[in-house]
Amino acid sequence: MSRLFVVVLITSSLLVRFSICGQELTQKEGYASYYADRFQGRTTASGETFDMNQLTGAHPTLPFNTLVRITHVKTQRQVVVRINDRGPYSHKRILDMSKAAARELGILGKGAVLVRLEVMGMAATEDLPPPTTATPVATTEAANAEDYEAGRTYSQWGTPRPVAGFGLQVSSYHDLESARADVKALAALNAGHLFIQVDQVDATKVYRVLVGAYPTSEEAAAQLPQLLQLGYEGFVKKHMPTPAALYPSSPAAHEN
Repeated sequence: MSRLFVVVLITSSLLVRFSICGQELTQKEGYASYYADRFQGRTTASGETFDMNQLTGAHPTLPFNTLVRITHVKTQRQVVVRINDRGPYSHKRILDMSKAAARELGILGKGAVLVRLEVMGMAATEDLPPPTTATPVATTEAANAEDYEAGRTYSQWGTPRPVAGFGLQVSSYHDLESARADVKALAALNAGHLFIQVDQVDATKVYRVLVGAYPTSEEAAAQLPQLLQLGYEGFVKKHMPTPAALYPSSPAAHEN
């Protein structure tokens, strides 16, 4: 059972700290926006190069490489970003995200929207981008089975996604439409962040449906009871490694 520690109202945002099984988590609600084209290629506060096609964000105080799950309060769409920059410097917003993250949330062209932030942990060292200039990752949504490449992970909307940590696998199919049907059903239940992981076994593609992206296997396993309440059984599975050739990575920059 959670125990409330402190509730603080800060300029139109709500910060709630609570403890579950001795582990402190942080949630915060407020307005967020995104920054993109005119910052492309500039240097972030972390020293990385801004790539608007990567899932990154700017936050005033969180340590660099913190993984933050952003939930659009109105639509419940979610995305996990890695903090690699400072900002926003407006008291009206609590976070700025890259264009790729805004696309995942469905807020392109919509300005600031109400979101909920949840700290997920720290990005693993092997998942951090190399200190080189890289080619932007493709963000076109995959439409057909031919568009889903083996060795990649895709968001529930078909966008290629490098994902770190662990998830809960709920199903595995040899046909894409069955996997998509599971994703649609889970999305309707607000099951959380959903992924289709594509593998190849004996020259045949395998489409795995995973829920969530957690820093440790223990944190992922702790979500199994909630998944069962939704009517789905699952097991902990590590997200596939992120091959640099498939997901060329270079983080984002911001000065606003």
